[in-house]
Amino acid sequence: MISELPGATSIGSAFGPFRFNQPVRRRIMGRWRILLLASPVLAVVLVVIGLGVAMEVRGVPGLAVIVLFLTLAFGLNNAARRFVDRKMRQEWQARGAPTQTVMTVSVRTDGLLVESAVGTVRFHWPFISELMPVKDCWILFVPVSALAIRRASFHSEAEERAFLEAVLGHLEPSARARSARAEAVMAGLPSSN
Repeated sequence: MISELPGATSIGSAFGPFRFNQPVRRRIMGRWRILLLASPVLAVVLVVIGLGVAMEVRGVPGLAVIVLFLTLAFGLNNAARRFVDRKMRQEWQARGAPTQTVMTVSVRTDGLLVESAVGTVRFHWPFISELMPVKDCWILFVPVSALAIRRASFHSEAEERAFLEAVLGHLEPSARARSARAEAVMAGLPSSN
């Protein structure tokens, strides 16, 4: 006999602040998260120092000094972000998060089914708000997130067009109106007929 396992029903706000973000950030980013806070402050300090130096230095154009300090501040900020991103990836990998996973996206009558080794998710059609082409991907906007499907995932342009027609055919009218660029790109793809 199969017994029903206990579960939980929770109500969450799609746009409100998640109460668990702070502990997750603390746990995954660790002490390195301070760099994300400190680097913009340090960048402002460098700009102020640059302005002061530009006013005091004789014979050197002040704009050159300001640009030098702005470049230094921008580079420092980007370096800190890259460093923290790398540390976060390492932390997720230490927890067993895969660096890559094969994902299968299927058009179903009740929604878009996304399956991978990590799990299975179904996005119901009313909650897919747009299909947008971006360089080598198709982006599907889902509640408070986006799903990227690489164009290289399709075996042919005809297969890609068939997938797009199926997705666009299921979207709500407002979502389809927002997806005008996708329809324009799709029109340039050969059909399977």
